Amino acid sequence: MKAYQYIKRHQNLFQYTSGRWIYNDKTIHSERERIFNIAGLKRLAAECINQNEEDVVGFRKLAEGGFNRTFLLTLRNGFQMSLEPKSLLVASEVATMDFLRLHGIPTPKDIWIVKLEAQLFPLQFPSCGCIYYSKDLQRETNRVVIPAQEQFCVGPDTSLGLWYGRRLQLDVDRGPYDQAAALKAGASKEIAYLRQFGQPLRREIFDYERLSHLEHIESLQKYLQIAPLYAISRWIPESLQNYGDSVSESLQRPSLPEDFEELSLEEQSTELELFRRRQLHYFYVKETEKTNTTHYHALTDGLSALRRKLDNATLQADLVLASRNWTKLTRSASAQRNEPIPCPIEYTEDKERLVLADDWVFDDFDEEEYK
Repeated sequence: MKAYQYIKRHQNLFQYTSGRWIYNDKTIHSERERIFNIAGLKRLAAECINQNEEDVVGFRKLAEGGFNRTFLLTLRNGFQMSLEPKSLLVASEVATMDFLRLHGIPTPKDIWIVKLEAQLFPLQFPSCGCIYYSKDLQRETNRVVIPAQEQFCVGPDTSLGLWYGRRLQLDVDRGPYDQAAALKAGASKEIAYLRQFGQPLRREIFDYERLSHLEHIESLQKYLQIAPLYAISRWIPESLQNYGDSVSESLQRPSLPEDFEELSLEEQSTELELFRRRQLHYFYVKETEKTNTTHYHALTDGLSALRRKLDNATLQADLVLASRNWTKLTRSASAQRNEPIPCPIEYTEDKERLVLADDWVFDDFDEEEYK
């Protein structure tokens, strides 16, 4: 059977089938496709329990995440077992959950995320990356052993942005990193991607004017100049944040508009969704204030709205905000050196206005359009 026939015949096993996306659906589905040797997986599974491949009478998808698949294998004698093709992501997930349990920390399904973060903050790690069992990594894979718990190590970072699409083809460092390298890894990866695959694009919102990927590279290089001071941990999880909204960023307690009952059903639906997003943002920060003061002070230092996204419009806007607030951003480091640290990047007033105006209309930019 030819390769394309094999993939088409078994596409339900290889592809993500639990949902669709409003935009870039085809591209996102292709990124989540995981092709593997079905016969080989059946054979190995059967051998593990002293059976033959011919004894396998059933094989179907049992569950799936964005990038993982779990399969149910059934034998002739009625025995069933679940299987999950091995990957760095799976190996890291398993090791991380076991590592947390050893420290008495329940998994995220068992505890509110703010309390979980408060328990995680005191843990010390020798490098930045993902947690693995040392035995799960191939011999040549870089790792740093976790002191006093040598069955665990810090290995490659499995963050989606380092691996998905054609980024998988890049020869870039994916960890483990020291702190300085970790702050630069995402931007370095994206520069490599744009140099190899980037091309100008046109957007309707800008009257189809050509937008060069070279300008994006320039922005990323500016970020690298200030990364050690700019990329301080002051972030709210993406599913809980509502940056870009003045009510959320000012930490006002959210409420529905006074005329809510007079609005149309469509308008009420819009207001309820906005209210939900504001509540998530507000209560995350307020709960953090109670349980994790270190993180709370970082979130409320006046620069917490810097979003650390790598698309050009958002990144440029954050760089402008960083340059405007440079003295405050570098206050601690300047005090340690007993002298002010000059800002290595600068923009003219006209460029600042243009960047911040573009950021407002370009907020939903999708870097996939560079493909």
